[in-house]
Amino acid sequence: MTLADGEAVMLALLACKFFGDWSLPTQWGTVTDISGRAAATVFAVVNTVGAVAGFVAGPAMALAKECYGWEGLFLGVAGLYLFAASCWLFIDCTRRLDQ
Repeated sequence: MTLADGEAVMLALLACKFFGDWSLPTQWGTVTDISGRAAATVFAVVNTVGAVAGFVAGPAMALAKECYGWEGLFLGVAGLYLFAASCWLFIDCTRRLDQ
């Protein structure tokens, strides 16, 4: 796989983000199901982690692009998406945190 054109990589990343956001209602439902009365606290933690990740992502992606090029950046982000998707295999939304 060769992606020498930065615009092609960015379009591919845009497609990943666009389709990845389709899963947000499922994520919100899962947080609501498992958190019970602590839903506000769990949502606050999720949003905080997301904000920190968003803050770190820009410089981290720039560094990855400088070290590994566009192809390395693309493969790294693809790997992170696969890792995040595989984490859902370990979530049981029928078990509540307050039990």
